[in-house]
Amino acid sequence: MLVSAWSWHDGPRTQRSLVLTTLVLLGWVTLWRALADGAGEQTRDRLLRWVPVVGLPVLLGAQNLDVLADLAGIENAGVRDFFELDALDPGRWAWVLGVTAIASSVLWRGDQCLPGMIKRGVRGR
Repeated sequence: MLVSAWSWHDGPRTQRSLVLTTLVLLGWVTLWRALADGAGEQTRDRLLRWVPVVGLPVLLGAQNLDVLADLAGIENAGVRDFFELDALDPGRWAWVLGVTAIASSVLWRGDQCLPGMIKRGVRGR
Protein backbone atom coordinates (compact mmCIF):
# COMPACT_ATOMS: atom_id res chain seq x y z
CA MET A 1 0.00 0.00 0.00
CA LEU A 2 2.91 2.32 0.64
CA VAL A 3 4.26 1.66 -2.84
CA SER A 4 0.84 2.43 -4.25
CA ALA A 5 0.58 5.70 -2.33
CA TRP A 6 4.13 7.02 -2.54
CA SER A 7 5.52 5.65 -5.80
CA TRP A 8 2.45 5.30 -7.99
CA HIS A 9 0.44 8.15 -6.39
CA ASP A 10 -2.72 6.04 -6.41
CA GLY A 11 -5.89 7.23 -4.72
CA PRO A 12 -7.42 5.58 -1.66
CA ARG A 13 -9.80 3.46 -3.78
CA THR A 14 -6.95 1.86 -5.73
CA GLN A 15 -4.93 1.36 -2.57
CA ARG A 16 -7.92 -0.32 -0.97
CA SER A 17 -8.34 -2.51 -4.03
CA LEU A 18 -4.70 -3.60 -3.93
CA VAL A 19 -4.81 -4.49 -0.23
CA LEU A 20 -8.15 -6.30 -0.48
CA THR A 21 -7.09 -8.30 -3.53
CA THR A 22 -3.83 -9.33 -1.87
CA LEU A 23 -5.62 -10.36 1.32
CA VAL A 24 -8.22 -12.37 -0.60
CA LEU A 25 -5.55 -14.22 -2.57
CA LEU A 26 -3.55 -14.92 0.60
CA GLY A 27 -6.74 -16.18 2.23
CA TRP A 28 -7.17 -18.68 -0.59
CA VAL A 29 -3.56 -19.79 -0.18
CA THR A 30 -4.17 -20.26 3.54
CA LEU A 31 -7.30 -22.28 2.77
CA TRP A 32 -5.30 -24.60 0.52
CA ARG A 33 -2.55 -24.91 3.12
CA ALA A 34 -5.06 -25.77 5.84
CA LEU A 35 -6.78 -28.35 3.67
CA ALA A 36 -3.48 -29.93 2.70
CA ASP A 37 -2.35 -30.19 6.32
CA GLY A 38 -3.20 -33.75 7.23
CA ALA A 39 -6.64 -33.71 5.64
CA GLY A 40 -7.95 -36.81 3.98
CA GLU A 41 -9.89 -36.84 0.76
CA GLN A 42 -13.18 -35.97 2.36
CA THR A 43 -15.99 -34.62 0.23
CA ARG A 44 -16.21 -31.30 2.05
CA ASP A 45 -12.45 -30.79 1.73
CA ARG A 46 -12.64 -31.31 -2.02
CA LEU A 47 -15.56 -28.89 -2.23
CA LEU A 48 -13.70 -26.24 -0.22
CA ARG A 49 -10.85 -26.35 -2.72
CA TRP A 50 -13.26 -24.86 -5.28
CA VAL A 51 -13.95 -21.73 -3.20
CA PRO A 52 -11.28 -19.67 -5.03
CA VAL A 53 -12.73 -20.65 -8.40
CA VAL A 54 -16.11 -19.29 -7.34
CA GLY A 55 -14.57 -16.38 -5.44
CA LEU A 56 -12.53 -14.97 -8.31
CA PRO A 57 -15.56 -13.85 -10.37
CA VAL A 58 -17.05 -12.34 -7.20
CA LEU A 59 -13.84 -10.40 -6.53
CA LEU A 60 -13.64 -9.21 -10.13
CA GLY A 61 -17.31 -8.25 -10.03
CA ALA A 62 -16.79 -6.20 -6.88
CA GLN A 63 -13.86 -4.40 -8.50
CA ASN A 64 -15.81 -3.74 -11.70
CA LEU A 65 -19.16 -2.94 -10.12
CA ASP A 66 -19.47 0.31 -12.07
CA VAL A 67 -19.10 -1.57 -15.37
CA LEU A 68 -21.69 -4.13 -14.26
CA ALA A 69 -24.01 -1.30 -13.23
CA ASP A 70 -23.62 0.24 -16.70
CA LEU A 71 -24.53 -3.07 -18.30
CA ALA A 72 -27.57 -3.41 -16.06
CA GLY A 73 -28.60 0.22 -16.61
CA ILE A 74 -28.31 1.21 -12.93
CA GLU A 75 -27.85 4.95 -12.43
CA ASN A 76 -27.90 5.05 -8.62
CA ALA A 77 -24.48 6.25 -7.37
CA GLY A 78 -24.92 4.37 -4.09
CA VAL A 79 -25.11 1.08 -5.94
CA ARG A 80 -22.30 1.92 -8.35
CA ASP A 81 -19.83 2.81 -5.58
CA PHE A 82 -20.99 0.35 -2.94
CA PHE A 83 -17.62 -1.38 -2.44
CA GLU A 84 -15.51 1.71 -3.26
CA LEU A 85 -12.97 -0.35 -5.21
CA ASP A 86 -11.18 0.33 -8.47
CA ALA A 87 -10.46 -2.22 -11.16
CA LEU A 88 -6.78 -3.12 -11.26
CA ASP A 89 -4.79 -2.72 -14.46
CA PRO A 90 -2.36 -5.47 -15.58
CA GLY A 91 0.59 -3.78 -13.86
CA ARG A 92 -1.22 -3.66 -10.52
CA TRP A 93 -2.35 -7.28 -10.95
CA ALA A 94 1.28 -8.27 -11.58
CA TRP A 95 2.29 -6.46 -8.39
CA VAL A 96 -0.46 -8.16 -6.36
CA LEU A 97 0.38 -11.60 -7.77
CA GLY A 98 4.09 -11.06 -7.11
CA VAL A 99 3.52 -10.03 -3.49
CA THR A 100 1.14 -12.96 -3.02
CA ALA A 101 3.64 -15.39 -4.55
CA ILE A 102 6.45 -14.18 -2.29
CA ALA A 103 4.26 -14.32 0.83
CA SER A 104 2.94 -17.76 -0.14
CA SER A 105 6.42 -19.14 -0.67
CA VAL A 106 7.48 -17.83 2.75
CA LEU A 107 4.44 -19.48 4.33
CA TRP A 108 4.99 -22.82 2.58
CA ARG A 109 8.69 -22.73 3.37
CA GLY A 110 7.85 -22.07 6.99
CA ASP A 111 5.51 -25.06 6.98
CA GLN A 112 8.34 -27.27 5.73
CA CYS A 113 11.11 -25.90 7.94
CA LEU A 114 9.18 -25.58 11.19
CA PRO A 115 6.73 -28.49 11.32
CA GLY A 116 7.22 -29.01 15.06
CA MET A 117 6.49 -25.40 15.95
CA ILE A 118 2.77 -25.79 15.38
CA LYS A 119 1.03 -28.15 17.73
CA ARG A 120 -1.40 -30.09 15.61
CA GLY A 121 -4.74 -30.88 17.15
CA VAL A 122 -6.57 -34.15 16.76
CA ARG A 123 -9.70 -33.96 14.67
CA GLY A 124 -12.94 -35.25 16.06
CA ARG A 125 -12.37 -34.24 19.67
